[in-house]
Amino acid sequence: METKSKLKYLITCLLSLYVASDSMAVNDLNKIRTSFNQEQKKIRIVFDATKKIDYRIIKEKNDNEVKVFFNNIKTSSKFKNPSVSKKYFKNFVLVKKNNNLDFKIVSNYKIKFNYFSLKPMKNYGHRFVLDIYLKAKLRKLQKNQNQIL
Repeated sequence: METKSKLKYLITCLLSLYVASDSMAVNDLNKIRTSFNQEQKKIRIVFDATKKIDYRIIKEKNDNEVKVFFNNIKTSSKFKNPSVSKKYFKNFVLVKKNNNLDFKIVSNYKIKFNYFSLKPMKNYGHRFVLDIYLKAKLRKLQKNQNQIL
């Protein structure tokens, strides 16, 4: 009976270590996809990864900028940033910092944004979706503000 208890204890410990090591492993960012809906003036950016994506959003004081920090995630050496139109964006930057990624987007427009996560489905992994809605172009805003003053 004592041997059986030790064996159960050993199996439980090994299973616990496996689960803990899997959750501590670095997440892989597979792809970033972008799409543009002309009618809604909405850009959708989808980050696709092997595991649930741990992120933190920071809305900057500027109405044209948003930052997302991805924790414990990496890209492969073959990873390519998607191309985005300079008409809508000044900067679209993804920077590796150890096992983290910093994503920053600066638009030529005042923006509003929504974000959400999606579970894996068919050919897609865990996804973080950022919808950016383009509002008034920044130059027009500045011009109108100067006229009011």
